[in-house]
Amino acid sequence: MAAKVDLSTSTDWKEAKSFLKGLSDKQREEHYFCKDFIKLKKIPTWKETAKGLTVKAEEPKYKKDKQLNEKISLFRGDITKLEVDAIVNAGEWGSWLP
Repeated sequence: MAAKVDLSTSTDWKEAKSFLKGLSDKQREEHYFCKDFIKLKKIPTWKETAKGLTVKAEEPKYKKDKQLNEKISLFRGDITKLEVDAIVNAGEWGSWLP
């Protein structure tokens, strides 16, 4: 395990990453700034969300991808509380332009 790092004052991200990688999931949770985080497994996948819905719609433009539907989740809420490795937040297209 890497040497103990004070995550509240450390400015070296490589040192912090090395320290956190050496911890178990439970130990890592002790260092979270947010104590009411949301685990990914608590967010239903696209497939689970759509289960049981019967919507009359026109023929889909694209073929269904069952594997992909089991991986994608939609979340509405505070994304800073998610316990995930990456977040894709589409935002408004072009809003970043000057």
